[in-house]
Amino acid sequence: MVMTAAELQEAILRLPRTKFENSNLAGSSLPFLSSRSAELKALVKEAYKDEDLDIDELYPFANVEAGIAYFSIGVKRAMTFQQQMTFVLENIHKADSWTMTDGIPQYCKKANLAEFKPFFLKLLKKKDVYSVRAAYVIALSFLKEDGAGEFFLSHIRKDDRYYVMMAEAWLLATIAIRDYEKVKQAIAEKIFTAACSRKAISKMMDSFRISPEQKEELKMLRKAIK
Repeated sequence: MVMTAAELQEAILRLPRTKFENSNLAGSSLPFLSSRSAELKALVKEAYKDEDLDIDELYPFANVEAGIAYFSIGVKRAMTFQQQMTFVLENIHKADSWTMTDGIPQYCKKANLAEFKPFFLKLLKKKDVYSVRAAYVIALSFLKEDGAGEFFLSHIRKDDRYYVMMAEAWLLATIAIRDYEKVKQAIAEKIFTAACSRKAISKMMDSFRISPEQKEELKMLRKAIK
């Protein structure tokens, strides 16, 4: 099926929608159609191989779903992990929803921590909300490597922007699965915002990979957060 950028955007508008239509669940200033994620993903899968579809003609600011399609297709089309991360670096300023950043990792090719480190640091250096969130969310894919938790932990800073803070808490809670003591110490030393520490502890409390004994320690730690 031949599909131009305009035809893709029209197809997005015709996608079935959930009961959350027009809600602000995407946390974006863009219109949110609440399209069903499975149908949107299927449309992306159909469109990204179409050579007649020029990604540069796809307008990611039309609505949240168009932005998701833009990043999904751009990342899927890249032939190597380095090319994928280069696309992200060059275009992340177009992101206007956590749904756009959080969908990126599922399309990333296999790579090691050494390959990701320079891109991670460049994303953090950009400092805008979704560059930083993208850095943390993609980092989740590398936490099984030795030293990864300690590396990422050393780069999490106090940041009260909601979508950054939530990504930090998610990353901290995941790091804690392998490096619990280091995360606990960092929280105790108040390296992060109080909101981030509380959210990270909440996520750890919900994890079946954190032991009951550790959860008791976290309860006490949470009481000391102000």
